[in-house]
Amino acid sequence: VVAQQLDADAGVFTLLVLQQAGPVFFVIIEGIGVVQRVEQALDGVGDAGECAGHARLPGDAVLLPDGRHMEEPEFPDHLVGRAEERLLGALPVADVLVRSVPGIELMLRVRVVLVAGRRADEVTLVAVSKTVGPEDVALAIEGGARDFGENRPDQLIAKADQFTDVNWHFIGNIQSRRIRDIVGRATLIHSLFEERHARKIDEIAREHGIVQDVLLEVNVSGEQSKSGRTPEDVRELLEVCRTLSNVRVRGLMTMAPQGDAEVARETFVGLRELRDSLRAELPEDEAASFTELSMGMSEDWPEAVAEGATIVRIGRAIFSPTF
Repeated sequence: VVAQQLDADAGVFTLLVLQQAGPVFFVIIEGIGVVQRVEQALDGVGDAGECAGHARLPGDAVLLPDGRHMEEPEFPDHLVGRAEERLLGALPVADVLVRSVPGIELMLRVRVVLVAGRRADEVTLVAVSKTVGPEDVALAIEGGARDFGENRPDQLIAKADQFTDVNWHFIGNIQSRRIRDIVGRATLIHSLFEERHARKIDEIAREHGIVQDVLLEVNVSGEQSKSGRTPEDVRELLEVCRTLSNVRVRGLMTMAPQGDAEVARETFVGLRELRDSLRAELPEDEAASFTELSMGMSEDWPEAVAEGATIVRIGRAIFSPTF
């Protein structure tokens, strides 16, 4: 709700609610000229009344509503969890879809800044719209979504051609006969793991006069049900792609096993360490663009963010009323 009350150019911000002699609102803002608007947006919210201060970064001094200062505030896990509970209560995903995008965005920024200690804009939220139609995509755009993911070429064609002002990501299995439908429509292809597909993408991208950005899919967990190169084999595919003038590898993608947060975290650590190892071997100019880690979905994105994700792919937490 607060996100919708701010101007679109207000910048990325996170609202964190803490309990300290009653509710205290801290607003972490990336950007300038938005403090007054945030204070107005928060006026009357809960028991807090007007927000009296802000911090531009987590380490800055925070002006509390009663005028006291807290230097270099620390945000322990139980307070972050409490913040998330309050935010989820204020922005119920199941009620109105247009509220779910800023709600998830707020959750994401809390984790990125306060848990992972990173800049708020270091993670891209991809709204996975593969189960919904154009009406829900339009609502998500109204809520602030700017990146969407599709796993079927037909749906990518229909939605990308209708909604041209947002970024579209292809996250599904690649079929040779459908590569022509993907290249150029997808800002980023997340699921490349076969050399023949890399060469076909290069060929079609050359016809379009573009360089197609891709991620290499890695099966870090070793599950037979998952696609992707093994961590040991991905270097070979990267070397092939480096010879292709119209393909640019931006990083890596993986999917973690479901149902165990610790196993998911280990999977994400494995992908991050692999990315770092491969990047260290690249020339400086190539290493500068080999930065992306697409990992984390509705069930495990907090673990992914903590371990360095730069892209999270969230579908059900945004679009499903039963999640």
